[in-house]
Amino acid sequence: LALVGVGIWWVSNRSDAFEEGVAAYRAGQREVARARFTEALRDDPRNAGAHVFLGRIARDEGDLQRASTE
Repeated sequence: LALVGVGIWWVSNRSDAFEEGVAAYRAGQREVARARFTEALRDDPRNAGAHVFLGRIARDEGDLQRASTE
């Protein structure tokens, strides 16, 4: 039961900024997406998804150095 509670807590605490970033990325709005993923990382620096999408944005812009370190 405790594990279920932890799982529910994690899902409910997912960053709205992250979800907005994903929507913006899919709509081709890279600057909006970058801002939202950066905000998500301020909320939770361990948000792997935000790091992945920032890497994708860097790759899309041709900045492979930044993409590889994100």
